[in-house]
Amino acid sequence: RQCAAAPWVPWVTFPRHSVHFRGARKLYASSAGVERSFCPHCGTSISYAHAQRPEEIDILSCTLDQPEAFPPKNDSWLEDELPWMQAEACAARPGFARFRPEA
Repeated sequence: RQCAAAPWVPWVTFPRHSVHFRGARKLYASSAGVERSFCPHCGTSISYAHAQRPEEIDILSCTLDQPEAFPPKNDSWLEDELPWMQAEACAARPGFARFRPEA
């Protein structure tokens, strides 16, 4: 099974011209050339765009209408992986469909 937790952030890259947002977004210049967006009501991250890739935009897959249509194809930034994020470590831990049961 795959380990699913906050350190994994599933992004999907789209041609910028093909993306249309419903509702309001708040834009944030997080660093030079980077524009992120989030929901102004709940704070959920929505998108990431970089000036070095002006024709593309990354969308957080869980914000899509059908996120299951975009399974991960690769992993990035593995140099920042923490030891407990390795697949073997994840497989050794119990997993829960939703909340963990009360101890």
